[in-house]
Amino acid sequence: KQKELENQEMSERMKDERFVEQGLAIIEAMGIPVIEKNQDRAYYSPNEHIIVLPLRKKCSSDKAFLALALHELCHSTSKALNRDMSNAFGTAGYAKEEIIAETATMFMCLNEGIETFNSHAQYLEGWASHFVDKKKVLLSVCKQAKEAQQFISDKVAEHTLKLANQATFTAPNQ
Repeated sequence: KQKELENQEMSERMKDERFVEQGLAIIEAMGIPVIEKNQDRAYYSPNEHIIVLPLRKKCSSDKAFLALALHELCHSTSKALNRDMSNAFGTAGYAKEEIIAETATMFMCLNEGIETFNSHAQYLEGWASHFVDKKKVLLSVCKQAKEAQQFISDKVAEHTLKLANQATFTAPNQ
C-alpha cells in the first residue's frame, strides 16, 4: 500500500487536503473528544476518555496537528483491547505502548490510503531503544498494533455506513 500511495499522482497540497479530510473523518468516527490546550504535549487520558493536544497554531500544519490526534486515537483503543496504560513515563511498559500506538497509526494511514511519515521510523527507533532486542519488541507489538488499527477501521466503516444510510432528502415546503 505504501508503494501505491507513493505512485499516486497528487500534488502536495492535494495530499495534505486528503490527509486532513480523512483524519477528521477518523476522529469523528471514533467519537472521542479532542481538546486543545496551551501546552507542548499531546496525550490520551484513559480516565477522562479524551485526547488533549497542543493548540493547533503550535503545530507546523493542520496535517501535523491531525497526525498527533491519530496517534493519540490509537492509544484510546487500549481500554477496549485490554492494554495497560498505567505505566510511568520512561518504563518499558510505557515504551511498548508508544510503539503499539505509533505502529497502529502507520497501519491506519496505510489502510485508509493516506500518507505516512518518515518520522514513524525515528519515533519507533527512539522507543525501541528501551529494549535490548529491538527487533523482537517491534515484532511482538505488531499484533497489538494491527488490532488497534482494525478497531479504528471498524469504527470508521460503521460511521461511514451510518452517514450513507441517513436520509439525504428534505421535505417539500407544502
